[in-house]
Amino acid sequence: MLVYIPKVDIFKELGKNIRSIRKQRGLTQEELGIKAGVDPKYIGEIERGKANITIRTLLNISEVLETTVGELLLFTLVKKESLEIQEDAIKIVKILKRLKKEDRGSLVNILKAIISIVEEVKFSI
Repeated sequence: MLVYIPKVDIFKELGKNIRSIRKQRGLTQEELGIKAGVDPKYIGEIERGKANITIRTLLNISEVLETTVGELLLFTLVKKESLEIQEDAIKIVKILKRLKKEDRGSLVNILKAIISIVEEVKFSI
């Protein structure tokens, strides 16, 4: 299956995601830098999309932020409509992670059916 991914500046988007989650967690750039083992000024560069971040640093940051690299990058590839959508998507991903592969497929199909019904009802009103 091919997935369309629009052209984005992945470093800027990743930086925005890191900044958003860091602020949600109530951390300063300095606190995040110290806990992740990097210079706090480097955190600022990462958040502005000016740094070519290493995988190791990304892993360290994700651990401090109590999230995963996948979740940080997931939102880099998905157009961010709002912080609420991000938070809901994280909840859904966490639920899906707990399920077996075949159960995940079933749940996705159920969600698609529910969304179709909601859209039909919305347009018929």
